[in-house]
Amino acid sequence: MSTTPATSAAAPRETPAGPVPAAGLPGRLVPPWQRIIPGVLCLALACCSVPAPAPPPAAPAGGLPRVIGHPPADRYTRTLQIGADEFALQTGSRLFRRAGGPDVDLVGAVHIAEPRYYHHIQRRLDRADLVLYEKVIDEGARHHDPAVVAKAQERSAYGRLASSLGLAMQISCIDYSRPHFRRSDMTIQEMFAMLEREMATGRDDGAAANAHASMRRLERMLGGRSPGMNSVLWMVGNSRSLQSRLRLDLVALGVPGGEADNPLRHSPRLRQLIEDNRNEHVIRDLQGVLREPEPHRRIAVFYGSAHLADLETRLRGMGYRPAAPIEWHTAVTSRPHAEGIPRREVIATLRLGDAR
Repeated sequence: MSTTPATSAAAPRETPAGPVPAAGLPGRLVPPWQRIIPGVLCLALACCSVPAPAPPPAAPAGGLPRVIGHPPADRYTRTLQIGADEFALQTGSRLFRRAGGPDVDLVGAVHIAEPRYYHHIQRRLDRADLVLYEKVIDEGARHHDPAVVAKAQERSAYGRLASSLGLAMQISCIDYSRPHFRRSDMTIQEMFAMLEREMATGRDDGAAANAHASMRRLERMLGGRSPGMNSVLWMVGNSRSLQSRLRLDLVALGVPGGEADNPLRHSPRLRQLIEDNRNEHVIRDLQGVLREPEPHRRIAVFYGSAHLADLETRLRGMGYRPAAPIEWHTAVTSRPHAEGIPRREVIATLRLGDAR
């Protein structure tokens, strides 16, 4: 889920992303840094030096490339083995069509990736004459100084992790200033207000209150205001071994690390808010666009890849059907054997990805 980062106590606040996360992030919607603290602290003690490269295993008999990981209920994210020592995280995009209406292109993304990935995504978005994109913002941030916002993005958890892993940020690589781009998402105030209304009824057994508290924690972490998280990201930035392992995790699972520190795991209501409620929002906007007197030829819905399976279901309910197969875009690659990661660890990590 794309966000506008915090700049100061009175400035815009970072909000949950995606995936996060990716991609929002389903596992891939959860931003990576939410899930790495326990594993990173343990790895840091054992991985203080860069191990020697290991020879890659022979390519599998079945040939390459081959899909080796697909999260349940997420048709738009996958792990691909390209070579004996090359693995890739890919996200999908798909065009939909119905009689008498404009084409609708579901374009998935993750929020940190290799720069060339965003070049491909930008070209696809520019085929549309309207792009409805995700970006949860603070209502007070709409006219904030772009230079201040850019600096805050660098200090955010996304910015720190992307820099550590040699990746780029979606918010920096996609040109959102294009005239055919239109934000279609909830604000942070709308998200908190929805939970607060539910809390006021007292009929949800504390689910809304739990989601509210989890979202506050998530907001601090993503905005770079969590000392513990910042310390972990500093460790990653200073350890080649940790960087290599987290990059492999990102490729294998869509997010590094385990589930222990994932706020969405402990708050189904927060997961519903970040996924379902925001999907409902963009579909309402899309339906409004379809009623506009000025017709469109092609509309792109640009959201985290973990959102797209549900958005596809909603599009089908509106009479849309696939006009083409899923087109895949390589977001992040890893060459773990060349980075010195033992073969048994590579296998174990990729099996985790396949198990999702």
